[in-house]
Amino acid sequence: MKITIVSLVLVLLVSACSHKVASTAPGSLPQIAVDASKPHFEFTASDLAVPAEIGTNGVGSGHDTIVINLQLSTGKAAELAKFTQEHTNQQIQLIFDSKVVAEPFVYTPITGGAVQLAFSSLAQAQAVERLLSEK
Repeated sequence: MKITIVSLVLVLLVSACSHKVASTAPGSLPQIAVDASKPHFEFTASDLAVPAEIGTNGVGSGHDTIVINLQLSTGKAAELAKFTQEHTNQQIQLIFDSKVVAEPFVYTPITGGAVQLAFSSLAQAQAVERLLSEK
């Protein structure tokens, strides 16, 4: 389990660095265009087992990264595991209700359905969390 979480963190931490973000107003959703050349994994609010939650990936070291923790439903977690197995060593786009919320590079398959999206600012994380919380 610990290895899976560490792998997941490594996989999704690059999402903050890999965004091709147009300028956005503070607190607005990052504007990432859907890129047909990248594999897409789509999910909706009904695919989340619990509501999205903002946190950090550190323990107060001063270098903590702002993250959104997601837990996918059992069925969607199985789809993500299969998808990431098929797209290991590729950059993907995570699409929530037709909007790209992250562009992580997949280093290893993601199993268990726990996903951590990293952001460069609290405002961006809050905008994505609001989107993920809308039903």
